[in-house]
Amino acid sequence: MACDGSDIASEYEKSSSLQKEHGLALISDLSIKTGYKILDLGCGTGFLSKELATVVGPEGCVVALDNDANRLRVARSIYSAGNLNFVEGRCEDPLPEEGYDLILSNYVFQWIERMDLVFKNVYKSLKDGGNFAFLTVAPYDIVDTYFTPSSMFSQEFQSHLLEKLHFKEDKELKRLASDSHFVLISFEKGEKQMTLENIDGLIQFLTVSAYRGKTFDDSHFNRSEMVRHFGKGKIVINYPIFKAVFTKKLLKMT
Repeated sequence: MACDGSDIASEYEKSSSLQKEHGLALISDLSIKTGYKILDLGCGTGFLSKELATVVGPEGCVVALDNDANRLRVARSIYSAGNLNFVEGRCEDPLPEEGYDLILSNYVFQWIERMDLVFKNVYKSLKDGGNFAFLTVAPYDIVDTYFTPSSMFSQEFQSHLLEKLHFKEDKELKRLASDSHFVLISFEKGEKQMTLENIDGLIQFLTVSAYRGKTFDDSHFNRSEMVRHFGKGKIVINYPIFKAVFTKKLLKMT
């Protein structure tokens, strides 16, 4: 049975433990202060946004942006705080408000093609001396990791997921940041590991990840082929990440 957008959003909240764990680690590295004004780009169902609102306290505020109305509905129903505001919008479009101390994003930018627009928008919306921090999936072989043999998934599902991914190499991300006048503070390359309970967990993860406005029913997944390839037990996936922090320095007038 196919799920609608509301169902997918609810499943995302239940199955996003990896994003939550790594997002909390990202926050802990940033020395966020009470009173900060923060923008969370691609907030999903709001877990990290609520944590940020707690960290900055009532003197600060968090604006949480996502382009999925269903995920925002889930976020508003679960997480609420006087200093937390959920807003629908895209990272590629002008961002809500300006003067942020910090703009951050967790596991979002692998889905965005026009990162040049994101960097420009973020730079404009930061205060002088404000930071831009993100964690994103680095380029790796999706076909070999998930879709080999190809008989495990329908061609339609594979094509949809691959068309929505827009990995960027580290050199390209640094160039785009420099073009928008950012100054690099840190850029780390690393590897993360994801453990899924079984093939149902894998299907759930890929379905939620691939949603982007399109749902897929069980006819797109060949469970017998998946069991033959992955087995019936836990599935461990290793994947590369980039974690970066840039800062907006005041440009000197000449």
